[in-house]
Amino acid sequence: MKSELIVMLTYNDETVEDAVDVFNNIKDLPIKYFGFKDIGLPHKRMDTLNNIMKKAGKETFLEVVRYTEQEVLESADLAVNIGFDYLMGTLYYDSIWDLIDKKIKYLPFCGKVYDHPSILDGTMDEIIADAKDMEVKGVDGFDLFAYRYKYLDKVPELIKKLLSV
Repeated sequence: MKSELIVMLTYNDETVEDAVDVFNNIKDLPIKYFGFKDIGLPHKRMDTLNNIMKKAGKETFLEVVRYTEQEVLESADLAVNIGFDYLMGTLYYDSIWDLIDKKIKYLPFCGKVYDHPSILDGTMDEIIADAKDMEVKGVDGFDLFAYRYKYLDKVPELIKKLLSV
């Protein structure tokens, strides 16, 4: 598996105010993936930033930390309307597929995620089972909050187990 870097223009779980300037200063680096959160900028500025990134040849990610189905649907609608390549984060809901209609790639959280800042909870077996279930449902990947796992001493083991399935 080849690792790729996603540069997220965020700080304290929000898109930075000067995200356009930050992106313009680093857009020529050999990085393919850029993204930001669904909070921190008005939707019009998100649209502008996404367009600037795409014109620079980048693939774009909207990261969402929302938990209710209605909140997730609102953010998925935003991701589709602005034209992101990926929607990452959120809890998984089957209804997201109807909304995004495979126009963008979907990378939901795996495991039991709650609170703000987010906490990843559950046993390793539960997290792996959740990831397998989402894979069967057709997700393009998943967002693992390993650094926010409730059992930090188990993070290396969790990652190894997840990568081995």
